[in-house]
Amino acid sequence: MNRRILLVALALALAGCAKLLSPGSSARRVSTPPGQVYLTRFQTMQLLGDFNGWAIDDLEHTKMTLVADWTWVKTVHLASQSIMFKFVPNQTWDLAYGTPDDDHGALEGYALPNQSGTGNHIDAFIPEAGYWTFEFHEDNGYYRIYRAEGPPGGIAGRVVFADDSVPPYPQATVHAYNTSWAEMASATTDTLTGEYTLTGLEAGTYSVVATAPGYRPDTLTGIQVQDQVVSVDPLVLEPLGGPIVNIVIDGVISPEESWTLLDSSTVEAPEGARLRALYAAADAQYLYLALETRNTANWGVAYGFGLDLASGGFSTQAGQDAWERLVNFADAIAVEYELYLHWNDGTQSVDAVNLCRFTGSGWDYDDQWTEGEDYAYTGDATQGLAVLEFRIPWDRIGGLPAGTPQGLAWVAGNDPGSSAVDVIPFSPAIQDHQDEWTDLDTLDTALPLPVPEP
Repeated sequence: MNRRILLVALALALAGCAKLLSPGSSARRVSTPPGQVYLTRFQTMQLLGDFNGWAIDDLEHTKMTLVADWTWVKTVHLASQSIMFKFVPNQTWDLAYGTPDDDHGALEGYALPNQSGTGNHIDAFIPEAGYWTFEFHEDNGYYRIYRAEGPPGGIAGRVVFADDSVPPYPQATVHAYNTSWAEMASATTDTLTGEYTLTGLEAGTYSVVATAPGYRPDTLTGIQVQDQVVSVDPLVLEPLGGPIVNIVIDGVISPEESWTLLDSSTVEAPEGARLRALYAAADAQYLYLALETRNTANWGVAYGFGLDLASGGFSTQAGQDAWERLVNFADAIAVEYELYLHWNDGTQSVDAVNLCRFTGSGWDYDDQWTEGEDYAYTGDATQGLAVLEFRIPWDRIGGLPAGTPQGLAWVAGNDPGSSAVDVIPFSPAIQDHQDEWTDLDTLDTALPLPVPEP
């Protein structure tokens, strides 16, 4: 008799907890298909409620983001209010997740599938106005609502490979930049769909750049982001024309790599601020530059590179350049870009790198242009900087130049107000003054840079 009572009690307990069991767990996908970053049973998940008009057809503004296995999130701005909502997969009410009972305004709980239509919704009370994140775990039905920790804006889109129309596709990396070209977010694409989502963006104007090995980058500009994820046009990656150069960015100029020696220094500069040689290479994706020194002392100094890629640029204007060094350029080699770095003699390291664009009246500074291994160096406490190698995506410097680009490199003092003491190629300005550390140097010679092979 006691055993029968125990079994009945156990059955009743399990029935009472049915709402907490994992709905649909038998349909779980046991492995991740190619390109699917996280596990899910659905193509899309929407957050629909009385605060957005239950607009099931408005996928762009109601779509949630898959952020972990089975886990979807969306951040929205809400007033202090009672709300009703549901989680709706695949844009069909027939699969909607809701709760058949009163939720008493709770900010977490468990939802059940197949609560179709706007009935059997979830209800909650938002205690204060602001951005709130809705998180839903499709595999066990658990949901929670909490104050958002970061900006709710984002960008969603798709990368298309011009020579590959059947999945799985190559994987691309997509970067979001603000108007100063500082990187604000990045994501990789799904190799089954080519889709990506960039999140955590504050309201503002953004550009997105897609890159993939062996492909020419593509860029979208002028994207307006407010308090939601906006959808943008596809980014289209064309295969690179010509060969990809054989260069590893590791701070070592190896003989088997594709570097071209442009010129060597002929100046007998001070022992901690000498240059040896300037190298370059190019393919359809990157401009590569390398600088080799011949220092016999470890000094804190600034190394600069000038790029003359088009007409106009910073030339014989009185005053200082992008890093406030006393370096100007003759009109024939006026530069549109300077790349500066600082060698820290105390830490024996490069502790600042800027790609600087001349705007016509001043400079825009980009200290986040590097992506992964885009620059590397070697050096020590005896000789300071020994070798620097870097690559710049062509799309970050205005695209492939129409004519023949030119470049030069110099070394200047540690502090603003100093000038060049060594330069490649040679310019008479380097030896025209008794104190070469503080005079105004107008450099008048640059070297042709390589362009991609067709």
